[in-house]
Amino acid sequence: MTDLAHLPVFGICGFGGAGKTTLVLDLVQRLRARGLSTRVIKHDAHGLDVDRRGKDTQRLFAAGAEVLARDGAQSFLRLHRNDAEDLASLVRASSHAYDVVLVEGHKEVPLPHKLWLRRHVRDRPPEPCLPVEHDLGRDDDRGTVAWQWIDDTIARIHRDSPTFSGVLIGGQSRRMGRPKHLLKYRGRT
Repeated sequence: MTDLAHLPVFGICGFGGAGKTTLVLDLVQRLRARGLSTRVIKHDAHGLDVDRRGKDTQRLFAAGAEVLARDGAQSFLRLHRNDAEDLASLVRASSHAYDVVLVEGHKEVPLPHKLWLRRHVRDRPPEPCLPVEHDLGRDDDRGTVAWQWIDDTIARIHRDSPTFSGVLIGGQSRRMGRPKHLLKYRGRT
């Protein structure tokens, strides 16, 4: 997933009970306050429980449909898992539609920007979870460290991204006798 290094995608990893969701909630609020849109891709090792048995949406999903449920305040899209679509594909697609993508869990996925949250002092990230950019204990100011890490990484990504620009000139030209976008230059408009 090294091709994701230029994208604002951040992994928040650790064992169960380490405080991942608490930190993600804090970061989402900070990102929203800054006006940035955020998608969270969450791993649930215990299986998803998002619908009640017998409800229309559950029955439609069980029958094989992709279900988009909406009410006056929210929408919920439930998709069947496509094993051909890996996490990197989901992250890439999300990064085109959102300013920041936070990946909660997925600790063994090699994301380029990843931090580890410890439950206990000796709770170091296992070898399959490495590398991580930060290894934070319970006593660390996790919100501040994570926010600074995200802010600095986004600034670096934007600074290092190539910038392309162009000038579009349009409108009626009195002096040239025709609209500017129809003027010929080297035989082309």
